[in-house]
Amino acid sequence: MSDCNPKSIPCDPSANKLDVSSDSENLCDPKLFREIVGSLIYLMTCTRPDICYVVTLLSQHLTRPTNAHLNLCKFVLKYLKGTILFSLRFVKSEDPMQITGFSDSDWGGSSDRKSISGYVFKSSSSSSLISWKSKKQNIVALSSCKAEYIALTYAVQGAIFLKQLLCDMDGYDEPVGIFVDNRGAIDLAKNPVHHQRSKHIDIRYHFIRAIIQDNKAVLSFVPSEENMADMFTKPVTRQSLLKFKFSLPKEQSERQKWLDVIPPRENFVVDPDKFFVCEIHWGADPPLIKLRGGSMRPGIPPSIFYVPASCLSSPNSHLARRKLKTNY
Repeated sequence: MSDCNPKSIPCDPSANKLDVSSDSENLCDPKLFREIVGSLIYLMTCTRPDICYVVTLLSQHLTRPTNAHLNLCKFVLKYLKGTILFSLRFVKSEDPMQITGFSDSDWGGSSDRKSISGYVFKSSSSSSLISWKSKKQNIVALSSCKAEYIALTYAVQGAIFLKQLLCDMDGYDEPVGIFVDNRGAIDLAKNPVHHQRSKHIDIRYHFIRAIIQDNKAVLSFVPSEENMADMFTKPVTRQSLLKFKFSLPKEQSERQKWLDVIPPRENFVVDPDKFFVCEIHWGADPPLIKLRGGSMRPGIPPSIFYVPASCLSSPNSHLARRKLKTNY
């Protein structure tokens, strides 16, 4: 896989229909598949929420994987090769601490018609993600409202854990804001009355009502196209990945003035013997590399300047990446 062509999305758009449309044979030895999935789970848990959905999908087939599942694993590895420098960046922020979450579900999104739940949480408006999860629901939801309601219950459980953790650390006691793109699920969570359409829902999913009444969580509506958790419930498109790239912190956004002075140079080649790669800002568009060790024109401080991240595709890219891993 070291010489494979990189991919721009984590998985094939039809990955959620793999079991229905594929007649692939079972693997004779599933050991390699299980080793790859185990490594992907570690990577997804630590720093790569963008592969959360596909890793969750693959982990459901550890018992009897097929060649199609192994090919999907290779697809993920190709995506990781093209985004090997992607990471979560945590910096000191002036924004106040406010846990904010997004919840979503894909009704009947799996081959057995069970829905897929997903949620994400941020510690402030400008922070990276601090918690994320993609999970197939244990029951078959009879409506999209019920699927969203169950997904919201999972999200509230994660929110309570984060709130208790921060409360033990610094006394944080603010309600957690959770955004949902289904008004029916919001109304069902706020209404403590049992009626004909909700009496079949298991009682364990109704604990969310007590959480809302105690003001530990606040539900708000968000349009589906603005719901960040959508990429944790179904195959994500390239447009969604670019849309939900997290913005730079304020201290970095001040450095955008350099872009007005230094135009992008797509043919610029990083020479690791002359320049020192010290930072990569994936929040910029295009992604930028911060270099030290030279100047490009008069009037620019000679120690720091920016170039597009596309210069890492140069013949010296492996040297630049090695310096980056050592010093970033």
